Amino acid sequence: MVRVIVAAHGQLASALVKATAMIVGSDPELIAVDFELDEQPQELYEKCRAAMGEASDVVFLVDMLGGSPYNAATHCCVALSSCDVVTGVNLPMVIDAASRAKQNANVAHIVRTAIQAGRSSVRALLTPLAPPDAPDELS
Repeated sequence: MVRVIVAAHGQLASALVKATAMIVGSDPELIAVDFELDEQPQELYEKCRAAMGEASDVVFLVDMLGGSPYNAATHCCVALSSCDVVTGVNLPMVIDAASRAKQNANVAHIVRTAIQAGRSSVRALLTPLAPPDAPDELS
């Protein structure tokens, strides 16, 4: 089974994992790693490595590209052949990844569907989304 690790600044990772447990039930393979204000990046890396444990298949869901959780996760993934890091984590993404992992999906499938779930959940109440190939009005 794929281990899903949510890593983010502050308490975001713990909040997302707890909210996911409320919706789909708890799962020992869904782990939160919080990067606290007083921690150094090396400490975060060590927490991510500890969260990986002996898992051979891992998906990291992190808050933002280039941040400390992303950097720690990418360094952790170097040690595994079946590991990936997805940025821009949100609740639908975590729910999807946890559900797919419980169904024994592989890392590539979990990554692909988690990205789709995360993207498709972003909406504005009053502003309809333009088609992906439409020109940007702000340009």
